[in-house]
Amino acid sequence: MIQPAFMPRPRNLSSTDQRVPFPSLIGVTGLDPSAPADQRTRETLENIVAGLPGVELRFDAEAEYGIRFVAETAMTEAEGYRLVSDASGLTVMARTAAGRFYAAQTIYQLLAHAYHGDSFRRFEHAVSPAAVAAARSVPGLTIEDAPRYAVRGFMADLGRSTWSMPLLRRLVRIMAHLKMNLLHLHLMDDELCGFRCAQLPLGRENPGALDAAALRELIAY
Repeated sequence: MIQPAFMPRPRNLSSTDQRVPFPSLIGVTGLDPSAPADQRTRETLENIVAGLPGVELRFDAEAEYGIRFVAETAMTEAEGYRLVSDASGLTVMARTAAGRFYAAQTIYQLLAHAYHGDSFRRFEHAVSPAAVAAARSVPGLTIEDAPRYAVRGFMADLGRSTWSMPLLRRLVRIMAHLKMNLLHLHLMDDELCGFRCAQLPLGRENPGALDAAALRELIAY
């Protein structure tokens, strides 16, 4: 099974010939359950296992195969991380919650590909399920990564098409997986106004226009 094509591509990636049989139990340590930022990382890991039938995840528990988050104060990049995959599991070294969160997105791609094979990426040719199951293993590798740009954005054009709140929230989740950090809402153009003003007629022609309360909800999300 080939190594996943990480998106975005890490700055530095070195692999070994080691392949570890895919674990049925994964223990997670090193995340603070009381910290909201670490809660987002925990949710990412929960979402991984939700798509891996037969795999159990235990937080704050040691296991033969583990995902360990280790504080690394010497990390120069605030959003950077170092990820090592070996026989004992995955070790993440990061200085900040952002580094841990971005490492979790890489872990998502690594484990999903190791479990599902190339069918995890729909644009690639899918091998048979039996062949994938027989070859399920996690590759040995080391990744050292940090964002190349401080601003990594995506524009949603609400001035030419309607966007529902569920779709915008889904967009935020996709952006997070791809380590993007700025959502630009283009609210008005010739075709539509994507914002419904309280004291002006702007946006009244658009049944899907967002109001101020919806924008506050999206910002909080």
